[in-house]
Amino acid sequence: MTEALTFYIFSGISIVSALMVFFSSNPVKSVLWLVTVMVGVSGLFFNLSAPFVAMVQILVYAGAVVILFLFVVMIFDMKTEGKQVFTYGTLSSGLKVLFAGGFSGFIVFQIFFQIDRFGYLVPDRSAPQYEVRNLSKIIFTDYVFLFEVLGLL
Repeated sequence: MTEALTFYIFSGISIVSALMVFFSSNPVKSVLWLVTVMVGVSGLFFNLSAPFVAMVQILVYAGAVVILFLFVVMIFDMKTEGKQVFTYGTLSSGLKVLFAGGFSGFIVFQIFFQIDRFGYLVPDRSAPQYEVRNLSKIIFTDYVFLFEVLGLL
């Protein structure tokens, strides 16, 4: 019961924050809402018993990438007083709505198709739980060459 409750809390935080990213008029506030989205997604990973992925989510995305976005947004002059940044045309607005609606419909269709095909999408608790220690042993013994090539890339 507590897992379902924490799932609903963190998913609610993520969804509301993602909507605030979209609807926020100030770009700095929008980026800060994006940090909240990343923290909510990290909470979902903690709920799935994946603490390594959750911490990487916070450190890499919320700690580095989003903060970089924040610095870039703060460097540019975003004052739009007297300037029209976007043009509002009937054709372009209609195309935006058409493509956004089509994409949203496609995503919803895929979600319902997968749920009908596989039943409820619930994580398998009987699967082996991977810890950072075991993952690091595998990476640095069996896949060390691939790890180094990835580092070069």
